[in-house]
Amino acid sequence: MEHLEKKLFAKAAIVLSIFRGGAIWTPARRWSGRDAAAATCPWCQHPNASARHFWQDCQQFQRNREDLQRSFKIDANWWAQQPPITSKSGWIT
Repeated sequence: MEHLEKKLFAKAAIVLSIFRGGAIWTPARRWSGRDAAAATCPWCQHPNASARHFWQDCQQFQRNREDLQRSFKIDANWWAQQPPITSKSGWIT
C-alpha cells in the first residue's frame, strides 16, 4: 500500500489513513464541543450528526439500509443492535 500512498495527493493520503484506521469524518466529530449548530445533519437536521446517526437513523441512508437488509437477510433492528465500534467505523468482523 505504501507505493500507492506516495502517488496520492496529501489530502487523499490523510483520508485513506483515517479510513484504514476505522474512523469516518462526521459533523459531530468535526465540531465536537465547539459549535453545536455545525454538528447538525446536513440531510435531516438531526442535532448530532454522528457516525451512529448515519449508520442507524438518518433517512438519507434508509434506502441503503433496506437494500442491505434484503440482500443479506438482515433484520431491521440489526442496525441499532451493533456495538459502538461497528457503528462508528462501519467495520463488521
